[in-house]
Amino acid sequence: MKLLSIIDQFNGKRHTAVGLGMFDGLHVGHMELVNKLVENSQLNKLDSIIYTFKNHPGDIINKTLFTKLLTTERKKIEILNKTDLDYMILQEFDEGFSHILPEDFVKEILVKKLRIKLAVVGFNYRFGYRGRGDVNLLKKLGNQYSFDVIVIPPVMIDNELVSSTLIRSY
Repeated sequence: MKLLSIIDQFNGKRHTAVGLGMFDGLHVGHMELVNKLVENSQLNKLDSIIYTFKNHPGDIINKTLFTKLLTTERKKIEILNKTDLDYMILQEFDEGFSHILPEDFVKEILVKKLRIKLAVVGFNYRFGYRGRGDVNLLKKLGNQYSFDVIVIPPVMIDNELVSSTLIRSY
């Protein structure tokens, strides 16, 4: 797996399948997404990319908040290195990035820079300025820009939704 710290370092020759999310815990729900991403990228001869953030977006959006990450950056890289992912983009989330509109994120980053043909996201994925983008908007933009979207349904254990928030509360 090639690790990139900024999107401009990506120079893949093929179209891509991109897994989107924070992946702050790499729990079973996250790994379900990663496995689906790798499986579908191989089937469709696409480069697989996890596009995530170095820091938690909530800490930039709400300056009084500090979100304790469940997995260190080093451990996240170590875990994902054991998969068949081609790339991981570990983007710094800053004030400027927080103002990107959902439509611009898709058009400028996913379509133009990453040459996306498949997005894989969790059922509750949000993106863009103030989290205005959701799964429905991503699907709509996928139709507009000719890429597919796979949505990973909730993963439940003992009738509880597996989430980083729940894990942090425990």
